[in-house]
Amino acid sequence: MATSDLEKWMLNSTRQQLSSIGLDDDDDEGDNLLVIGIDFGTTYSGIAWATRADFNSDQINLITSWPGSGREEGKAPTEIYYEDKMLWGFEMEKDTSPISWFKLLLLKDQDLSSEQRSSEFILRARKMARENGKTAVDLIADYLRAIWGHALEAIAKDRGGSVLEAAQFHVVITVPAIWKDYARQDMETAAKQAGILDLRPAGKTILTFAPEPEAAALSTLCEPGRKPKKDDVYLICDAGGGTVDLITYKINGVDPILMDEAVEGTGGLCGGIFIDEAFEAMVRNRLGRKWHQISQSGIKEMLKEDWELSIKPQYKPGNTKKEYVVSVPAEAYQKDKDKFNDTTKEPFIKKGRIHFKGSHIERAFADAFASIDKLIEAQILKARNQGLSLTGIILVGGLGGSPYLYEHLKAQHEPAKINVLQSSGMRPRTAICRGAVYKGFMSGMAASSNGLSQAPIQVTSTISRLSYGLFYQASFDPNVHLQQDKVWDEAAHKWRATNQMQWYLTKGENVSTKAPVSHTWCQLYQNNNHFGNTLTVMLYQCQEDTPPSRKDDTVKEWTPIQCPIDIPFWALEDYRNGAGKTVKMLKFNIEMVPSGASIEFAVIINGKRVVQSDLKAQFDRIEHPGWHVMAPTAKLCHRLNLDPVTCFETFGAFRKLYRPAERDLSPLTYICPSSHLERLPPELIDMILKPLGASGMVALGLCSRTLWRHVTSMVRSAYRTSTSDPSWAGIPLICASSYIDDLPESLHSLYPEVNDPWAVDDIDNRVNPSDTWRKRMLQCSAEASKKNSNIYLEAFDKYITMSRIPKELHTLLKASIDRIPYVEGTRWQLRNLTTKEYVSLGLVLENNNRDRMTLALENHRWATVDAILLWYICWTSLLGAKAIPADNSTARLEHLFQRRGPWAGHCFDIIQEKNSDPEWKDVTSIFATYADLLMEKKQKEWSKEPIQVLKKVKSLPQTAAQRLFPRLTRKRQKTKTHREMTGLKRVRDALHRIYSLVR
Repeated sequence: MATSDLEKWMLNSTRQQLSSIGLDDDDDEGDNLLVIGIDFGTTYSGIAWATRADFNSDQINLITSWPGSGREEGKAPTEIYYEDKMLWGFEMEKDTSPISWFKLLLLKDQDLSSEQRSSEFILRARKMARENGKTAVDLIADYLRAIWGHALEAIAKDRGGSVLEAAQFHVVITVPAIWKDYARQDMETAAKQAGILDLRPAGKTILTFAPEPEAAALSTLCEPGRKPKKDDVYLICDAGGGTVDLITYKINGVDPILMDEAVEGTGGLCGGIFIDEAFEAMVRNRLGRKWHQISQSGIKEMLKEDWELSIKPQYKPGNTKKEYVVSVPAEAYQKDKDKFNDTTKEPFIKKGRIHFKGSHIERAFADAFASIDKLIEAQILKARNQGLSLTGIILVGGLGGSPYLYEHLKAQHEPAKINVLQSSGMRPRTAICRGAVYKGFMSGMAASSNGLSQAPIQVTSTISRLSYGLFYQASFDPNVHLQQDKVWDEAAHKWRATNQMQWYLTKGENVSTKAPVSHTWCQLYQNNNHFGNTLTVMLYQCQEDTPPSRKDDTVKEWTPIQCPIDIPFWALEDYRNGAGKTVKMLKFNIEMVPSGASIEFAVIINGKRVVQSDLKAQFDRIEHPGWHVMAPTAKLCHRLNLDPVTCFETFGAFRKLYRPAERDLSPLTYICPSSHLERLPPELIDMILKPLGASGMVALGLCSRTLWRHVTSMVRSAYRTSTSDPSWAGIPLICASSYIDDLPESLHSLYPEVNDPWAVDDIDNRVNPSDTWRKRMLQCSAEASKKNSNIYLEAFDKYITMSRIPKELHTLLKASIDRIPYVEGTRWQLRNLTTKEYVSLGLVLENNNRDRMTLALENHRWATVDAILLWYICWTSLLGAKAIPADNSTARLEHLFQRRGPWAGHCFDIIQEKNSDPEWKDVTSIFATYADLLMEKKQKEWSKEPIQVLKKVKSLPQTAAQRLFPRLTRKRQKTKTHREMTGLKRVRDALHRIYSLVR
């Protein structure tokens, strides 16, 4: 061993010993700690913060001054609007239509009920996100960036910029209790994009997540005048704008307050926006056709001023004579000015105002309150099953401040002697962000600092939401283990049983935060070649109530732990194996404890904590089912959201695969002899042209035809490079699902390293190289863009006309632009270059718009080239996924994309149809048969329940829905009653509204 290596190892060992007795350099790392709590809500968001000194003196600071607001507010609206610059919060004018409720877009469709998926609020948010070219993560990142920047300005204004720069940040973002790991991972991604985790001179910013009801409990139980007693049991009900989250705690100590999680947190999507939606439906039904005469800004102002800021937060039952008035915008009566009054039915309309009674208002709250009642009853029942009696229900959140909700729950639970508690003023609305600050001082970096013992409240145990564990190999015992799990371990020189699971935490287990679960592991190394400087351990999770002792299909990979090994190979402990040979052994401990919305873990090697952090799993950031279309050799990836609303949305296959007959630009020849000026060498011409703007180039072109030719050549080159679509013609394409353990054979030659479906890592965990390839490919790929040649051509024609340059000088340039020629009635071919097969297609205009051309099967306008490709280039390793049959006639129609497509990894292009070539096979009839089967199935399904078309028609493009509608019309016309014909008209009107929303 080299002397320098020995010195380095001895120095590290000395540092470890100093650290273990508290003599390291980081003794005062918590003194400059600044904890910032962010309550990112569905409708409103807030921020609280505190330094170590603030927290020790029971002071938590709130951000109450917001841009665009003339008064102090505990929260700002969770709304953004994109114009010349992004507006957020209170900055919007009344006539704008901001993007709202985008927090709910993080949830996958399978985590929403059918009513929630068809909610007008969620559909509107999705539509506006698509129109602005934003994903849910993008929208959240933009909003967090704005509110984070404002918070830092406010803190610097309060304490000074130098104090802020020197502070170490611990940021706590609260999340709903019902959120799964993928949504929390997306929140972390958004926080990174927002700059919250940017490097700072004071050190790394720590980010943790806390369940919203836990944060609410931490703040509310510490409020002045609220003195919980030992053995009290409190249910925290966080009723917010989108979600209602609940959690139940038992008080085990009072000075400081020590809480055990008694019942696992639950929740549901039944927050304030669903009450808003119900009220909006009441107003819409009362106004009838006049509703459609009101602009979006008029609807927003009407509901915001009269409902959201007045009736909804103040309504209290009991006064049967009181009326609640909503002013209808005058635009609703532009065509019918005599109808300002309508007392023919309730609620009455008088002088352009709707007069609601209390019974009407309570109807808007009914469904949400019923869902809240079910959630609370379930928590109470689970507490009783554990022998616990509820002391009180504490209401927090925006809806939690409602007097009506308080009276409703009081009437429900007062007979059982359960107190319902509701603070006044801003406290219910700001409870979560204040609690996030408490959480920040109780975990992570703050927990290891001096003074935590003085915290006024602590969570001493939590309940694990899932089972978490490690895959390992045990000594083989034929009486215990399966023969198929028997493997030979060369390093230990013994037979082992693979696929064994060691569970650290089991679902529903109550684990003390002060006593983490710890297990000791060892890894054997035969020689230095197998020893690296990094230890990788894969963690697994299971949703079953009783996790299996052997790895099966219910056990899923969660996330890897990676930690450095700074011990040299020669310093490892000796171990004598079964053959009497000495090998090296690395011993390490892994300990875990659940901490709210994450798992805190530590890896200990040689007595040193080499890794300690909040564990957050890495999940696909794409909504269900997490599929991506990739052109791997082009380093371009287009991400597809295959939920029921957008599964047939085009990804631009026509433009990406179009291959013109002549790819090269048409040449422009010299038109006249060169003058002395025009005989300059190309280097000097480039020096003249590059600094010039567009107008300068045009002016120079007026002086010289040859220089104009040079200018147009540069323009063409720049256009082709930066504006035209990158072509995918002739490049392998694959639509891969969230998880794959192999690749199509056609990609094996390109990526031979993924041929082996499984490999073994340093501690015998199975690693899938194919899935690793897919994730790496996504990370290194850019999102493919959509371009429009017409934008360039229109500008080109405009400036050519203004400059008076002779027409013949730019005709060839214009003709040379790569455009898909539009000729009505022309036929095209989608060609599989790998198998020499083709599909014959026709040109289709979407809404008669030439800028939105695509190709489709004849007599199947909805079966576009995009859908055809998605059927056949999909690739998955999901359990039960089967290959698509060659003729498609027996293919199951459910879960279209969960297949192993025969064209996955093949190369394609699109050309205008030409004479048949005997080397090529026409497979058009196969796809036509499949399309007929699919449409027939959908028609049968939908014709049984015509009214359900209002929800299901969104899963097809407009062209398909128009084809279905006549059939639905014929079915309904068999009935003669006026009532049913009126119902048909309502169906038709609703369909048209859905069309406009989907577009």
